[in-house]
Amino acid sequence: MQRLVLIRYGSHQNGHLTKEGKSAMVKAANNLRPHLHDKSFVVLASSSPRAAESGKIVAEVLDSDLQMSNALYAAEEEGILPDTAQAATMLQDFNDIDTVVAIASREYIETLPSFLLHKTLKTNLERGECLIIDLEERSISYLR
Repeated sequence: MQRLVLIRYGSHQNGHLTKEGKSAMVKAANNLRPHLHDKSFVVLASSSPRAAESGKIVAEVLDSDLQMSNALYAAEEEGILPDTAQAATMLQDFNDIDTVVAIASREYIETLPSFLLHKTLKTNLERGECLIIDLEERSISYLR
């Protein structure tokens, strides 16, 4: 894997995407499409309804399959903290893919880039925005 794209799942109510959340996922996928040209990629989401629904929309727009993994699920309000080491280990399964597009919670968006790049970073995304981590150049960029 050369790049990891983190997308913060869309706005939700009672755990399911709202109309605005669905629109944000379509916009995020369309913004991301030019960055995936001629690249192998996979779309990954956890099984939580808001992440799975977001992942399904992104995968459909990008004409890709959706793979499920709970390794990127965290919810501080439920006492489920991010396990960045476990997430990094799971991502190693995609070494033969150029880009992993992962629907992620705020907790992973704030912690995983620093862990993967071995430097302190302050990262933040609004719902439906994308953070691109280039693992070869050891840099990040945003799609907003």
